[in-house]
This record gives sequence, C-alpha cells and structure tokens, in this order.
Amino acid sequence: MKIQLSPYVHLFQRDVRCYLYNAANNFFCEIDTDTYAHLKDNDLRALDRNDVAFLKQKGVLLSPEAAANILLDQKLKYQVHSYQQDVLGLVLVPTTGCNFACPYCFEERKPNVSMSDRVARQLIGFIKGHPNAKSINLTWYGGEPLLAFGRIQQLLEAFKTELSIPIAKHHMVTNGYLLTPEVADFMGKHGLKSVQITLDGTEEQHNRTRCLKGNSAGTFEHILSNIDVLLKHQPQIKVSIRVNVNKSNADDFFPLYSMLSKRWSDKSIYIYPGFIREDTPDGKNLCSRCITVDDGPEFFSMLRNRGANLNHRTKLVDKGCMANQINSYIVGPKGEIYKCWNDVSNPKRIVGYIHRKQLSNSNLLYKYMTETSPFDDPTCRQCGVMPLCSGGCAWYRMRNRFENGRFNVCSIYKNKQFLEDALLYNMANRSKKHTMPLIDV
Repeated sequence: MKIQLSPYVHLFQRDVRCYLYNAANNFFCEIDTDTYAHLKDNDLRALDRNDVAFLKQKGVLLSPEAAANILLDQKLKYQVHSYQQDVLGLVLVPTTGCNFACPYCFEERKPNVSMSDRVARQLIGFIKGHPNAKSINLTWYGGEPLLAFGRIQQLLEAFKTELSIPIAKHHMVTNGYLLTPEVADFMGKHGLKSVQITLDGTEEQHNRTRCLKGNSAGTFEHILSNIDVLLKHQPQIKVSIRVNVNKSNADDFFPLYSMLSKRWSDKSIYIYPGFIREDTPDGKNLCSRCITVDDGPEFFSMLRNRGANLNHRTKLVDKGCMANQINSYIVGPKGEIYKCWNDVSNPKRIVGYIHRKQLSNSNLLYKYMTETSPFDDPTCRQCGVMPLCSGGCAWYRMRNRFENGRFNVCSIYKNKQFLEDALLYNMANRSKKHTMPLIDV
C-alpha cells in the first residue's frame, strides 16, 4: 500500500538530536538520525519495517486517502460542535455598568443598563425553550457582573428551583473588587468552578489604569486580598489571573508573575498575559501598541529567559467558539442576544431577543455560523498547525471578510521556532512538579 508523510508532521533538529511532531494528534517524540533523514528526504522505502509500523500507528505515515481525510475529519468534528443541542451555552450580562474607569476599555462608550425582573423571568422561559439541552455552561460577564450580585443571586436560585437542566460548567469574569466573603460563599454554594480576574501589571501600573470611578485610590491590594478570601473560603474554585499587557507595560508581567507565584506558592493559580487589543483609527487592524501574534514569540522568549516557568502546551482544538455554535448565546441586560462577547452593547450586533422567536438580524447570525469557518479559507486548509487553533477568532475572521479587516488570526504556533521551543520545554519539564499552572496559548 502506498504511504506518505502526513501534512501535519513537523521535523526538526536541535543540537545533535532529532524530533518529530504530529499536529494532527499532538504526538511528539525524539527519533534517531537515520529515521529523521529518511523522513526529511521522503525516502520512506529506506525506513525500518518496525519503524514504519510505529509511524503508521502514530499517524505520521498515512495512505493518500487517509491523509486527505484528516481535514475532512476535523471539519466534521467542528460542524458537530457547531450544531449540537445537548449543551446550552449561556454568557449572561446582568449589567453593562462597571465600577472601574480603565482608560482603554470600550465599555466607557456604552450605556449602563441592568437586568430587570421582567427580563429575568423571560430568561427562565428562554432556557425552558431548549428542550434538547441536557446541561448548561454558564458564564457571568459584564460590565462588572458583581455590581448586579443581587440579580445573580435571584437567577441562580431560580435556576435551581425552576429548571430541570443542571449547570455543568459555571464561570465568572470579574475585576475582583467586589469579591467579598459573602459573594465567595454564595457562588461556591451554587457550584462556581472558576473565576477570571484581571490585573494591569505591577501595583503601580495597575493603580494608574484600573481605578474606581470617581476615586483615584488604588485597587491592586484590595483585589489581591479578595483573592486571598476566595482561596480561603472556596479553595475548590479555580482562579485565573489575566494580566493585561501591551508594548508599554510588557516588562511588568515578569515581576508581577514572580510576586504572585510566591504569594500563592501552595495554590493552583493560573497566571497568564492577556494581550490588550486596540484597533487602529480606521478599525482595520491592531494598533502599534499591541503585542500581536507576530510579537508573541519574542515576548514569551524574553519571559522564559528571565526565569518564568511558562510552558505553552500544544493541544488539539476541534471546535470554534460561541459565535459559531447554534446553541450558545450571550444575553445582555435587556434580553438582547449576541453571538460574540465583543459585540455586547453594540446595537448593530444584536441577533435577536430572548422573548421573541423571530430573529432581528438573521443575516449576522448566518454569517457567524456559516461564513467564519476556517475550512473555507485556503490558508487555513493548507496550514500545518491547523488542528491546534481551528482557525482562530471568528470575530476577527468576520471583520476580515466583511469589513475589509487585516487582522492576523493565525496561531502563535505557526511560528516554527516558537512551536519547537514549546515542545522541547514541555518535554524537559514533563516530570517536574510545577507549583504554578502552565500557560496555554
């Protein structure tokens, strides 16, 4: 039977050692120099019989038909996730208000609206209108959702008493300032599994940008104290700390990472850099202050050289996001429905309302569901690391296709040097105990 090298195999050498990585199944190993040379030269007939059997088993060597089917298999899995109805994805925005006045935040130009009793009742009916759903993946988002903690309490109690569908995943995105013991205990009681909290760098930098509205007092230490409370009261809740960075404060990440690592050395805290995305004035690209995908490898190399214990684990991604999943919704405080987090509070991006059966912007919904697929993009179809990103951000893909955008949606793993560094670092540290969680990109 005729065989060929999988299009998702990456071969490379470091010093005197040779390596093989298969992005189709995330298989990585060291190989001998002869096998490396035969694979590199496509001289498959020279391979040892036992090596051929092993490489076939690992999907490195395939028949032409099997090689062609890899992409079709990925496409099928992507579509299955897009149209599955047994899981109901809900991102709830109980308020668009925020207690912070961050200078870069897009929320400052959007109205402050909180969810009413009427909308809360409609939400229960909306959920009941999904009879095929067997579970709910729930996220609280804002604004700052804890400004509407009373509404969150009411909704969670109503979910418990009025719905037969369990909450499988329960998450919150918050600035952490209002994360009191009362909040921690209530959310823990109602199965909150994870919290994402944002910092803006070291204490000095953070306090300059993430201040309370109408009050210039710093918020940094208050937030860290609240995280202490959460970890003490509800240690089962996983805490992710997103550190906002751009080129102006890139040097802040490492000292903050080091300080927080020491503060919570016995805790499982996930600390990662979140690249601030600001558009150019024409709205077609990211501005020069942003750390882009192209800048990422240099940024992470700098951190690693300074001693940061950051391991970018390669992992397979066979689905998109809420934007292209038919049973996932972002619900705003007026009961309006969006398909992407970035669209919240933009009236032009509302696709419908929870109390109406008819869509108000079916064209936008159809575009998100059918026109942002990476499998229709020739660049993605030919990419050797496609299984690691599944095409990138649908919101930016939409803007590229329909709004003349020039946003780079590619994975950082497309940079071969970065991919190789990540694979080798992971291999070297696989047996070591990490006190801090590793970073995923």
